[in-house]
Amino acid sequence: MPRGPEGRFSDSLQKQLRQRGAWVYKPPAGPHGRRGVPDLLICYHGRFLALELKMPGNTATPLQQRELASVVHAGGMAVVVQPGFDLDQLLADLMERP
Repeated sequence: MPRGPEGRFSDSLQKQLRQRGAWVYKPPAGPHGRRGVPDLLICYHGRFLALELKMPGNTATPLQQRELASVVHAGGMAVVVQPGFDLDQLLADLMERP
């Protein structure tokens, strides 16, 4: 089955993250997953990053926003990203966090 635009975006982003040495996990969707959990959970040089992937024109749902806020509250970094964002800058920002 062909992947849609968000699936292709996810696949590409996972590959780029792994090439930079990140551990990447894509939680299951549907009945085996928890609703609202960010699309990608990442550990990069000991730092935790959660990414919610959205195509242009789409925004995070209130439940997704609450999950992202929970990650931040726990000390991680959580971001909503769209195709074309600057991955290297995001990872640099992550590494600058205390």
